[in-house]
Amino acid sequence: MFLPGVTNESDTMLGTLGDELDGLRRSAGGLTAGQSRERTTRSQLTIGGIVKHVTFGLRTWATRFEAAPDPSQADRETDARVQEWVDSFALTDGETLEGALAEFDAARERLFAVIRRSDLDARAYHPAQPWFGLDATSVSIRWGVAHCLGEVAHHAGHADIIREQLDGATTESLMGVSWEPPSPL
Repeated sequence: MFLPGVTNESDTMLGTLGDELDGLRRSAGGLTAGQSRERTTRSQLTIGGIVKHVTFGLRTWATRFEAAPDPSQADRETDARVQEWVDSFALTDGETLEGALAEFDAARERLFAVIRRSDLDARAYHPAQPWFGLDATSVSIRWGVAHCLGEVAHHAGHADIIREQLDGATTESLMGVSWEPPSPL
């Protein structure tokens, strides 16, 4: 847990991102193979698929940051990139939650190492996203880390809801914390 304190910008970003990644990983803890693929909401999302998708995002940003500012090392042809993104939302028949978590851990370690050695003011390539009407541009690594943090928090929240629907486990209970809010006056 990233505790309150006086830290520099990079450590604050990494600590907060780490907390969100820990929460997502915790949501996947102790699930059966079937539970990792089970849909509990109207969406197609599953905890296994979310872990795989976040791993895709972590790898993508690490590659962009490592290539900064050279786009040739960070970009792929748009249609291939879109298909890779679409495929990242679900475990295939040959993939397991355990394997997805191992890849998640490796992607996290790589991204954190890249961020630690990066100048947050450096420019990284951000490919076109025609579906959002966005042309290719450059972004600061700081912006990329903040964007990554927002995306991970968003998906960790999805996983938290799915996990609670699966077996009643909450973020707090998975951390071994028992807490009830005070009753209203």
